[in-house]
Amino acid sequence: MCFLNKKKLQKITIFFSVIACTVALAAGTLTANAEAEPAITGFVTDTLDLIDGGTNLIDGGDFESTPTGSWNVDGLLTNGASIDSDNPFKGSKQLKFVAGESETIASFTVPVTAEKSYMFSVWVKGSQLSDDNSGDVHFGIADPATGDFLTTNESNNVNSTGTKALTPPSWDGEWYQRGYIFNSGNLTSIGIVIRGTASTAYFDNMVLCLEEDSVKPDTTITITHPEVTNANPDKKGCKPQHNLFENTDFSGSDTAFWSEVDNFDAFLSIGGDKGKSSNKVLLYDGGSEVIGTGATYKKWLDVKPNTEYTFTTDVKAYVESGMTFGLMYLDGNGMPHVIAGDISVPSNQTGKWMIASYSFNTKDIERVAFFINDGGGNAAFDFIKLFESVHGTKLTDTNADPNQKPIDPGKPDDGKKPGVPSTKTGDASAIVFVVIAFLSAAVIGVLSYKKYITRRKERQTV
Repeated sequence: MCFLNKKKLQKITIFFSVIACTVALAAGTLTANAEAEPAITGFVTDTLDLIDGGTNLIDGGDFESTPTGSWNVDGLLTNGASIDSDNPFKGSKQLKFVAGESETIASFTVPVTAEKSYMFSVWVKGSQLSDDNSGDVHFGIADPATGDFLTTNESNNVNSTGTKALTPPSWDGEWYQRGYIFNSGNLTSIGIVIRGTASTAYFDNMVLCLEEDSVKPDTTITITHPEVTNANPDKKGCKPQHNLFENTDFSGSDTAFWSEVDNFDAFLSIGGDKGKSSNKVLLYDGGSEVIGTGATYKKWLDVKPNTEYTFTTDVKAYVESGMTFGLMYLDGNGMPHVIAGDISVPSNQTGKWMIASYSFNTKDIERVAFFINDGGGNAAFDFIKLFESVHGTKLTDTNADPNQKPIDPGKPDDGKKPGVPSTKTGDASAIVFVVIAFLSAAVIGVLSYKKYITRRKERQTV
């Protein structure tokens, strides 16, 4: 055993204290000089809008300003992305991304300040899943040097570690706002990257700003909703030049107006009417049973606010169908509504042409969509019209009796999402039948049990 005197022990203690202090200082210096990595700091956030007067670092993030804008670069518009005008979230244009069978990557860069907290958000929708659309799209902020999406190490996030990318919703064809908060770390520019395989997605109103310039979205935007003014207008027809729809008798060779819309290939086609193949119509095929995928076809059109329009179409259900159709719109918060209820062909009217028609005032809205919801069965549409009511004429181009009463469109906006079929009379009758059958069985059961108890008591008495 070795013993040290007090003085030697003090010297050794001082020596190691100096070493410890030197190491601590060195470590502190290294920590101070280390370059912080960029990272997502708020993968779940509700501050996704730009404050009034704030600066969007993405020049032309609404994609209205072709051919200018910081996004308009070869790395983006020549790699699967293009400017498109079919049903943007707001304005007249949007960014459309189409990925091929092999991975497609579109990107552009935006200058930022190192060690700053930023918010990135965008309105996005994915094409609905199908054989041609796998829903394999990812997007978000990336390191421009590597192309890798940022990572997060948030302790309060269930999926708290690893690379994080956003994905477009691909189940209902509606717009959703996606985004997060991130710190730029050692980066002085960031990449905005979209990558995917065999998929299509749409982007609009893209924002990149300092976190301090971000706020919660305003969900209190109110509008005056459209209202039905006539459920059976006298003038259901119009001249072709006044119809907002194109090729409405489907006889023309150019079908792009109808076919270049999400979900057309899922259950629609243009072909001959059953029983009269020379008459070209818009065919709906949802299968032989009254069930469907729930997918919805929407053809959007611009309309004037505070103006009366008339909607008219021929429709024929070849078999009993759960398919519904009509006109819809979005309110100021992007929520969908039906103008005059989901229209369906009555089950006792299958096999013959019917007319659906009503007039309505647009009030505050500037866009409406003709929708068809896949609910099963087979049907056809012909001579579809939407026109300002002042241009209305007597209906002459129709397969049906022009004087017949139109199909009752039901309640205007019943609070359901467009395309969700209302309960049919047949369905209600079936429910009543089941309830009566159940109650009857219950009564019979009770009576039988009482009879059993009575006989048992009699036997016990004997």
